[in-house]
Amino acid sequence: MNGSKPTILRASLLAVATGALLLPAHTATYPDAVLNLGPVAYWRMEATGPLKTETAANRGSLGAAASGEYVGGPDLQVPGALAGDANPAAAFDGASLMKVPYSADLNPNPPFTIEAWVKPNVVLSDGFASPVSSINRTPPAAEGWIFYQTPTTWNFRLGDSANNYTVSLNSTTTIEAGQWYHLVATYDGNTATLYVNGVPEASQSSPNFAPNPSVPLGIGGRGDNAFYFNGVVDEVALYPSVLSADAIQAHYENGMAASPDQPYDQLVLSANPLAYWRLDDAPNRTETINLGSLGEDYNGLYQPGCTPGQPGPDPTNWAPGFENSNPAVELDGTSGFILVKKPLNLNTNTVTIVCWIQPFGGQANYAGVVFARGGDTVAGLDFVAQTGHLGYHWNDSPATYNWDSGLTPIDSLWNFVALVVEPDQARLYLNDGFGLLSATNAVPHAPEEFNGPLRIGLDSGTRFFLGVIDEVAIFDRALTPGEIMTLSYAGFGSTNPPEILAQPAAPAEGIYEGGSFTLSVDAAGEPPLSYQWQKDGVDIPGANGPVYSVQNATVADSGSYTVVVSNAYGATPSDPVNVVVQATGLPTFTRTPEPVTVFAGGRAVFQAEATGAVQIDYQWQFNGADLPGATNTTLVLTGVTPDQAGQYALKATTTAGSAISPSATLTVIEPEPGTYPAVVMEDGPVGYWRLGETSGPTAFDLAGGHHGEYLNSPLLGQPGALKDDPDTAAGFFAESLTKVDVPYSPDLNPTQFSVELWAKVAPGSSGYRSPLTSRDDGPQRGYIFYATPANVWQFWLGTGSGWGSLTGTSVEEDTWTYLAATYDGTTARLYVNGAEVASGNIPLSLNTAQVLRIGGGATETDGNYFFAGYVDEVAVYDHVLPPERIQLHYGAGLGAGTPPNIVQQPADQAILAGETAVFTVVAAGSLPLSYQWQFNGTDIPGATEPTLELANVQPDQAGAYQVVVSNPAGTVTSEAAMLEVVTPPEQPYAQVVQADNPVAYWRLGETSGSTLLDSVGNHHGTYMNGPTLGQPGALVGDPDTAAGFNAALQTKAEVPWSPDLNTPVFTVEVWARVTGGSGYRSPLTSRADAPQRGYIFYATPANIWQFWTGTGAGWNGLSGPAVAVGEWTHLVGTYDGAVKRFYVNGRLVAQGESAFVPNDTALLRIGGGASEDPTGSFFFEGDVDEAAYYDHVLTPAQVLTHYVAGRPPLQPPTIRIERTPGGVVLTWENGVLEAAPTVTGPWEPVEGATSPLTLTPTEAWQFFRAARP
Repeated sequence: MNGSKPTILRASLLAVATGALLLPAHTATYPDAVLNLGPVAYWRMEATGPLKTETAANRGSLGAAASGEYVGGPDLQVPGALAGDANPAAAFDGASLMKVPYSADLNPNPPFTIEAWVKPNVVLSDGFASPVSSINRTPPAAEGWIFYQTPTTWNFRLGDSANNYTVSLNSTTTIEAGQWYHLVATYDGNTATLYVNGVPEASQSSPNFAPNPSVPLGIGGRGDNAFYFNGVVDEVALYPSVLSADAIQAHYENGMAASPDQPYDQLVLSANPLAYWRLDDAPNRTETINLGSLGEDYNGLYQPGCTPGQPGPDPTNWAPGFENSNPAVELDGTSGFILVKKPLNLNTNTVTIVCWIQPFGGQANYAGVVFARGGDTVAGLDFVAQTGHLGYHWNDSPATYNWDSGLTPIDSLWNFVALVVEPDQARLYLNDGFGLLSATNAVPHAPEEFNGPLRIGLDSGTRFFLGVIDEVAIFDRALTPGEIMTLSYAGFGSTNPPEILAQPAAPAEGIYEGGSFTLSVDAAGEPPLSYQWQKDGVDIPGANGPVYSVQNATVADSGSYTVVVSNAYGATPSDPVNVVVQATGLPTFTRTPEPVTVFAGGRAVFQAEATGAVQIDYQWQFNGADLPGATNTTLVLTGVTPDQAGQYALKATTTAGSAISPSATLTVIEPEPGTYPAVVMEDGPVGYWRLGETSGPTAFDLAGGHHGEYLNSPLLGQPGALKDDPDTAAGFFAESLTKVDVPYSPDLNPTQFSVELWAKVAPGSSGYRSPLTSRDDGPQRGYIFYATPANVWQFWLGTGSGWGSLTGTSVEEDTWTYLAATYDGTTARLYVNGAEVASGNIPLSLNTAQVLRIGGGATETDGNYFFAGYVDEVAVYDHVLPPERIQLHYGAGLGAGTPPNIVQQPADQAILAGETAVFTVVAAGSLPLSYQWQFNGTDIPGATEPTLELANVQPDQAGAYQVVVSNPAGTVTSEAAMLEVVTPPEQPYAQVVQADNPVAYWRLGETSGSTLLDSVGNHHGTYMNGPTLGQPGALVGDPDTAAGFNAALQTKAEVPWSPDLNTPVFTVEVWARVTGGSGYRSPLTSRADAPQRGYIFYATPANIWQFWTGTGAGWNGLSGPAVAVGEWTHLVGTYDGAVKRFYVNGRLVAQGESAFVPNDTALLRIGGGASEDPTGSFFFEGDVDEAAYYDHVLTPAQVLTHYVAGRPPLQPPTIRIERTPGGVVLTWENGVLEAAPTVTGPWEPVEGATSPLTLTPTEAWQFFRAARP
């Protein structure tokens, strides 16, 4: 990370002598200086007087003592819930709420009833939101009660001080956005009941309850500022009794009636509620007006904890640029902030934030000064508490919030502060009255949308600013250093003439008549500043700004230009800059074409450019003749053929005449058929670097013209990877940072691609070593090949929010290895020596800016993860190479005379009768290779391809399949792969599992209590934080239930560590149903970290299933298919001591060699990850069922048998028609009977029909079918 420590830009602006404060006379006001720079927002914090409060009046018996306060600016006076009453309601936006100060009277022991009308604006995709609650949630305490909106239903919970949630009720009603719901919960001390729209929908008994002892009651969110609700709430009441079912139904019917028998509020009050908030209160807010260009829609709302009208910067405290008694706002550091609800929608990476702050003592870590967090934005100015220095966030990148500016504002004094963000850097400024300091963080800054709320004095949570703040301004551009310094002078004052920080500079390129040029100056001084541009010492009329431009220039505009910058204290001339406007002349070439060598079928690029006029016409020539349409400075030839070899030159023409560049030679190489280069070029690479140069700085691309540069002296001319090919390779040394950098091109970063190379790892090297990388970081994008610290090949893809990886075979040091990877937009595949060794569905975010690097990684910097060894024959394709072409490339590299060998053996498999079996072998050797498949040792006629496909397999086809591979140099026979044809078992699922001798089997079928039972052993566990028990289970036809887990509530089940559950050879199995969530979510984990040990199932942030194991020096992951949200999935992982396998829904989806170290300390956790952490992390969102652990490896047939025992295959519907005297008989199976008047429909179920069904013919046509519902 690059950055700078504070730099003094200006000596002290104030002087203190003999006890007297010397202030300069002042001629301009700070507000004028800000507005003259065009802010989009400018809040002067001009409010005075007491802070207005928005009170939510209580109509219940507790009176005003139970009135609440609106926080965060909810919208008031919106249409309410009651059909026959125009009384309004309050709308909450997911960041606001109404809080009622804690009172024991508001938190009675049972009996009690809570009632509310609620209309959600959105259906949640994951997580929970609370419309009404009174809860103290500090695990294991869950004292009080709470309503939750879940992604599907309403949920009501009760808890106590020791057992987490003791009651959890889910409605049967499914939530729809924009609909009103009448929610009521009653509790009599033993039984809790949840009503929705007048109907009781769930009930649960528990005597365990403790009232909330300390936290405010919250409406629109929890009272501890969490789980905010997005929607409208109305008519909330709390009763010290249990309302009867009839009374609750009467409340609902009254609210829905257009003309009720009595007003709704009278009905509620007749039941004597302790509290009744109608939420019909009128707005009563303190605001600061936005003076910027976005206007008053962006006024700031003062929140509780703000004290308006405090002394701001003014002439009495060293800030003469402000009016006397300039007000500011004090923030209490615990609740006070100013909210700007409407998104600024800047969508830029050029932003400036300026303000004045007077901090009071220590600040919360990352205390927000001016901060936007919401939508897709995390950006703003803040404090870093560990250092007390100013800091900032941008894109929530660690490169920004971990940077140390070294700038420390002075407590209890006014400090001028500014943050300026640009694409390649950010600058922080501080003037504490004793000089302007700056610090620069030179890292990339991507655009931020600013599509959420802005908060002044708060980031989020408890990150409140403590002190006084004033004069907050935001600009949608990066102010210059001179503009920032001028604002500082405008506030603190200065008696000095202007100073010039950036002198006018001559245009970088020559100017010709008819063109244009622009001169600019960056100056600073106490405003107002005036400008006068001069040419040859004479004032230019009307040239009175910091920028001077000339359009349609003539030769007469040549001359010496200066600008004089003035203020009340003097004038400062700039240095002269000489501008020459040239008359149009003959073209002169500033760049000439260079020779190109390319393989036939490749791409050749010639470039040249001339100067001499504003308008130059170009024409490329081939062997002296014009090329039609080739009239740009760049000539691109694609699909080059030998007859295009020759001389290329560029003709440039101005009104004064023409000139022709020196010619450049195009050499076209035709590789010999069957050689490795010929095989590569047949597949149309967009880039092909043979790395066969023996000297010079250029690594030539012989296919696409994307030439690279050898840096830090790689060792050229080394023996190459290809047999029978004299072309050489390049050697790389990690300690010397050797590499080849190829400039970024979108051609080398397509959405679908293949990439290949040959690599030889030097013996004894270590760490992550990348032979080839095209990546960017923050967020993670592109792809990487790695030899890992565990000496395993991996291929990584950047998802935009992390890295996904495929793990291959072990690295063979000092041996040439052929590596290839493909990506089709969904699935990535890794090949080693022609064999596919790993695949997985991984989303890809493309590298959009950084170089392609050979011999090193971390291409967004000067490099890291440098390779130690040799690299050869690198190629990139903009399409997916099929497996047979990859195998052909590998075979071509082996040359002639190499007998065949089996690279990847055909794999055992299990299928159901009627399915298709596919066996594949990967062989290497000199081409051509011949194949003959055998069944139980006998040749299969016509089975002469690398892949054998058997359709509609029947039980008699079970057996051993092998293949004989031959070429002119020899023959090899593969290992036999066993095909097992599985018949769905008749036994129940639990019996099938138990027959395979698990060490532990947790059915998760408990409906109450806290004990998780092991049905085959003594490895019992404990439910924690209130998982929802009794959920519908995974197994078809089995009433056994499952457990529901919630990530936000950190629900989980834990089983104490045992060596029986952490064996060196094992199988682990679980059924999981993801219902939402984000990030990594683990249904089952037994792991320890530092070093990495154990096993994990994950649903990844990209919603991909993965199976991880610890190697003792990192994690090894296998990727499976996409997560089907809302559907049960059967997950199985096995390890046999060398190879790990991952099965999803009974099928092998990934496998690979890996080391494995068992978890030797930490518990097993269901519903969460990080089991070495007592709290945990990576919590699961959804249901889990039927978890089992085995101290041996289940076979593919056993895994498939388990799956079909749980989810039997669906049989197709059948129908038969038989004629009988006077009618017909319909008999059908595996479906319902449907009828239609025509064969094309419409089809409708035949009500009440059971098979068989006798029908009497009619005159009208009737068609029938059996269909699965």
